[in-house]
Amino acid sequence: MKYFRLLEDNKKIRLLVQLDEETIVDLTSIHSDLTDIIQIVLTSNIYSTSITKTTEKILNNKSYETYKIADIINSCKDAKSNLKMLTPISSQKYGQLE
Repeated sequence: MKYFRLLEDNKKIRLLVQLDEETIVDLTSIHSDLTDIIQIVLTSNIYSTSITKTTEKILNNKSYETYKIADIINSCKDAKSNLKMLTPISSQKYGQLE
């Protein structure tokens, strides 16, 4: 899974995860304090599970906002938009994929 942080015009950061080639889920829409992948890494470590499985557990039976990746990228490129996509992070960086 790839994770992204989106910096909004009000300087708030949202944590997003890519589900497939076209779809991004806003993890911050599930819980407002979930804004950094480190929170998922620490939770995974506590429960001795992978980052992917922890993320899947967060997503299970929850309502969340989804976006098309192309829409987010286009919004970030728009000079009138204050959205900024921060560097993507792969769960591979933190190990324990499965």
